[in-house]
Amino acid sequence: MTNDWTFHEFEELGSTNDFAKNLPHYHAVRAEKQSAGRGQRGRRWHSHKGGLWASYVLPDVGHPAPALNLGAAIILHFRNTYPLPQARLRYPNDLMLENRKFGGVLIEKPSAKTLVVGLGINLSNSLAPDDELRSPATRLKDHLQATPTSTALFKELAPVLKKALLSPPDPNQFWAKPPRRAHIKSHQGEFLGHFLGTTPI
Repeated sequence: MTNDWTFHEFEELGSTNDFAKNLPHYHAVRAEKQSAGRGQRGRRWHSHKGGLWASYVLPDVGHPAPALNLGAAIILHFRNTYPLPQARLRYPNDLMLENRKFGGVLIEKPSAKTLVVGLGINLSNSLAPDDELRSPATRLKDHLQATPTSTALFKELAPVLKKALLSPPDPNQFWAKPPRRAHIKSHQGEFLGHFLGTTPI
């Protein structure tokens, strides 16, 4: 246990998010490989050995857009710790280095009071060819002289996420350029446009 967290690590799981749904708050799970990793809208997430494939269980404090704020906290951590000043967010949940995606955030709610925060981050793992991906990918190994291990980063990010949930950074300082097209569905209808940022609710 570190910083009030309990960590579970496995060689392989189907999905760390699925496993984490049965864990209490402030538990986290990591797998060396996922056989059924997924991203936004159920898209397949390539989860080869060498990346960080992890899920963190947090209480839902009622923030209307937790993925944006937790994503901003992760980007801020990478900028300040490694450093990766070019790290940015791309709406709605992509972690970017320049124009390539190095990771993503997937949040699911197994109950009204619980968030499962799934993270997929390319470290030194092999990448699928660009033509097989929705967005060109990169990995931290290609941008850092010393790449963190998946175990080290797994534990390093836990207190970052806990702090961000209670005191979230402003995501507007981290958006990637140019603005990404957005398709929003709500009770008022469907809207097409470009995502420029967020405003307080």
